[in-house]
Amino acid sequence: ALAPNFAFAETKIGIVNFEDIINNSPAGKKAKAGLEKMAKSTKAALEKDQAELKKLQDEIQNKSMGLSEDAKRKKVEEFRTKYLDFQRKTQEFQRKLAEEEKKVLQPIFDTLLRVTQEYGKKHDFTIILEQTNAGVAWAQDETVITDDISKAFEKAWK
Repeated sequence: ALAPNFAFAETKIGIVNFEDIINNSPAGKKAKAGLEKMAKSTKAALEKDQAELKKLQDEIQNKSMGLSEDAKRKKVEEFRTKYLDFQRKTQEFQRKLAEEEKKVLQPIFDTLLRVTQEYGKKHDFTIILEQTNAGVAWAQDETVITDDISKAFEKAWK
């Protein structure tokens, strides 16, 4: 009896760490620095508001005995209003930061993806996995192509 003739193609898998490339490339460092600068100024303003809230809260807790019911109610209402405003500002800050991060990092991700696809085709890879998102806990050194993709990204980004 003849055994069936199966043709097995060689499976070639590559692993790339986009986060590592972004954190270590000049383009990624510049983007991250810009985001940090934007976040720093807004964060300082939020920290000031938070300190004011804490001061008002302490004032309500420590001085409420000497206040009339009307004065106490006004202080509590002032705290509630400021607290809600603080929450709104914090959410707005987080939304703007996420928006800006996407705007700044999307072109980098797009270029990384294109470069990785071109590299994969050129070097006959069956599949290339992104290390962080694929949940790769370990890979043999020869399957990790982060350095090669990083070099190709630097050329493509210029």
